[in-house]
Amino acid sequence: MNIKFITLICLVYCIAKVNSIDPADEAIAKSLIPARVFNWNKKVNRPSIWRQTEIEKELLALNFSPKLVKDLIRNSAHDYLPASLKSYNPMNDPNIDEDGLFDGYKCKRIPGEEQEAVIVFHFDNTNMPENMKADPGFIVFFYDGAIEDYQRISESDEHAANALKPARVSKWGHWLSPPPEPYIKEATKQLIGCGFSPELVDVLMKNSYEKQWPAALYLYMYTTDPNKRHTLLDRYRCKRIPGDYEGVIIFHYNNKDMPEKFKANPGFVVMFGDGAIDKFVPRADSARISGVDNLCNILQ
Repeated sequence: MNIKFITLICLVYCIAKVNSIDPADEAIAKSLIPARVFNWNKKVNRPSIWRQTEIEKELLALNFSPKLVKDLIRNSAHDYLPASLKSYNPMNDPNIDEDGLFDGYKCKRIPGEEQEAVIVFHFDNTNMPENMKADPGFIVFFYDGAIEDYQRISESDEHAANALKPARVSKWGHWLSPPPEPYIKEATKQLIGCGFSPELVDVLMKNSYEKQWPAALYLYMYTTDPNKRHTLLDRYRCKRIPGDYEGVIIFHYNNKDMPEKFKANPGFVVMFGDGAIDKFVPRADSARISGVDNLCNILQ
C-alpha cells in the first residue's frame, strides 16, 4: 500500500513538473509584451533555419535558460506544433470557424526588429484544450501583418469616423480588389476632407486590398454559399465612404464584438461595384450631428 502511495505521489509530481517551467523563466515570460494574432492565415508552416536562429538569439539575450529556448525552438517546427494548429489549413477550409478557434490563445510577442512571431506558453493557456497546447510552449512564425499592434485611432479620427453615415452591404459579391486607382484617389480625398488624418487614411487605403483583409473575410468572400456569406458578414458595423464610388470602412473599435479574425487594426476598406450598398439607412443608426457631420453630409 505504501509503495502504491509513494508511486502515486511521484507520478503527480512528475506531471506537475512536466507542465511547468523554471520560476526564473516564467518571470521573464510574464515580462514580455502580450500579443494578439488576428490573421492566422499568415502562419508560416515551416520557418527557415535563419528565422529560428534569429529568434534563438533574441530569447537567449533575454536570459531565458538554454533548455527552455531549445524546447521552444523545437516546438516551432510543424511536426511538433499542437495537433489542432498543425492540421489547420484555412486555404482548404472556406467555412472557417467564425467563433475563432485560436482567438483564445494568450500569446507573447518576441522582441526584436522585424520579428513576426509569438510564443504560446503552456502555463499561460491552461484553460485551452490539450490538443491546442504543447509543453513548455511553442513558437509560431508569421508573415508580415499578422500580429495585432494594439493601435488605437486618435480622438479626432474617431470623431470623424462616428460622423460618417452607417452603411449596409447587400451584395458582398460585388467587391473589388485591387480597387481601381480612381476609387482610391476619390476615397482619400473625401476622407481627408471629413477630418481624418492623412496617416490613418493611408493605412486604411493599404488595407483595401484583399490580402490585407481579415482572414475570415478573405475566405468568406470566396465561399460558394452566398447565404452563409451574408449571415456572417451582415454582422459588420460599416461606415459609408463619401463620394461617387461605393465603399465602406470597417473600423476595429466599432466591431469589438466580432471575432478577431473578422477584424483588422485600425480598420479596413472594401470597395464595390455599383449597387452593392443599400441606399436606405435607419434613422436609429444615424451619426450624431456636429460640424464634421455636416461637412460629411455635404460631401455625400
